[in-house]
Amino acid sequence: MSVPGALEFSVLSLTETYLGGVQTERYESSHRRWKRDRVFAEPVRIPALRGALRFWFRAKEACAEGRPLFEREQRVFGSTRWGQGVTIAPAAPPPRPVAGGGSKTPFDKYAGYGVASDRNRGSVATGTRTSFRAIGTPRQIVELDRSLRLLHLFGGLGGRSRRGLGSVAVVAQGFDDPPIERCDADLEEWIQTQLRLVWPDASTCPLAQTVLPAYSAFSAATTLWVSEVFDTVDELQQTVSDRLKNARSSFRAATSGAAPPSLALGLPWQPKSTRIDVVADGQAISRRASPLLLKLWTGPDGEARVFALYLKSRFPGRERACIQVGGRDVGPPTDDAILAFAQGWSEVDLRTSEAA
Repeated sequence: MSVPGALEFSVLSLTETYLGGVQTERYESSHRRWKRDRVFAEPVRIPALRGALRFWFRAKEACAEGRPLFEREQRVFGSTRWGQGVTIAPAAPPPRPVAGGGSKTPFDKYAGYGVASDRNRGSVATGTRTSFRAIGTPRQIVELDRSLRLLHLFGGLGGRSRRGLGSVAVVAQGFDDPPIERCDADLEEWIQTQLRLVWPDASTCPLAQTVLPAYSAFSAATTLWVSEVFDTVDELQQTVSDRLKNARSSFRAATSGAAPPSLALGLPWQPKSTRIDVVADGQAISRRASPLLLKLWTGPDGEARVFALYLKSRFPGRERACIQVGGRDVGPPTDDAILAFAQGWSEVDLRTSEAA
């Protein structure tokens, strides 16, 4: 039961979730040696969950400058200066993850490279439910609820969650699942209703903000596509993998003084045969998370759809940054690769009448 200052919720795995695990050593006195063990933590580690919620909080706030964003974030999640933020603790003994993925489907090989085919990596099976209880001030609980709702709509946990692995649903009072089996208009209306709960005050909604944010956050440039309905999750995952592979491989050439469009899907850059350097303030930028976040939803009869959320932001984000291809300065990548990935899918109008 939820009361002011507390919130009980569960995280339900919609697709298999891949864990990092930890490497430990134990001493075998009989053999006088140290032996390494692979230990898998609980299915949803609280630090990982807090990290995901912080991400969605920042995306929701869409601050133009870092200092105001930090001030707002520490009031919800805490800091060494502010003190204790909202606390999240297990509400029930967590289910135990299993060791070894490795189904080696085409989806695993591309969209899930490095995690889904790793037999030394723990995983959480589809349908696993982990329960939590959050305690904080009424304001902290309100902000936590809104961040949880964005995680519920568009997010996941674990390895390659931006590629649709580890998609999760939040189970809590006032949270319901999208009607993915119904027409696009009904689904769009449901999404708009959820977003009104995230931004009940239209004046705080960033979806009308025309200035591109410096990090992955909501703005007027944010786009959401919804796929057609697939009969099975496997069929959908195969399609996602094929589209990602084609988007990366078909847009590797720089055009019209701009960086290769596939660079918009994130760093590191592949293939390494073409040298691309991204430098800001004299420091090389080697990694940038993809601004395209994929969420796989399943329906009551096994049907599936993907939400493709494009949180467009400045590339690479920092001011005074430059991009060089083969030693030549070029402009930021276009959206062509991302648009090609989502080609033919329905675009959702995110701005509600209150926020328009």
